[in-house]
Amino acid sequence: MSYEFYKVLHFAGVAAVLMAMSSVILGAMTTKSRVFPAAKFFKSVHGVGMLVVAVSGFGLLAKLGLASQFPAWAMAKVGIWLVLGMYALPVYRNPEQGKMWWTGLWALAVVAAYLARMKPF
Repeated sequence: MSYEFYKVLHFAGVAAVLMAMSSVILGAMTTKSRVFPAAKFFKSVHGVGMLVVAVSGFGLLAKLGLASQFPAWAMAKVGIWLVLGMYALPVYRNPEQGKMWWTGLWALAVVAAYLARMKPF
């Protein structure tokens, strides 16, 4: 598969993760609970999006010829990916902090985009 295919797939996965987490944050904020309408759906979208991001991200590294050396910026992005994978846990513990969780989600996305685009290290 081509580099462009992996890139579009990666962006689609990122969009799914960000939309799902935003929905989980909003649902937890409004109900103050883990249980809200469509919670299972958003958790499923989050999981599938995480899988798509991982597969396409490693595919992109392979297409760039960086899979064997695994640069530091890619390790940082994997770290962000792991944080996003567990992001719902603190959201459910403190749903009243929803604005802070959403801002953190946005900041993680910006840092990941910066790392992917600029490859600073």
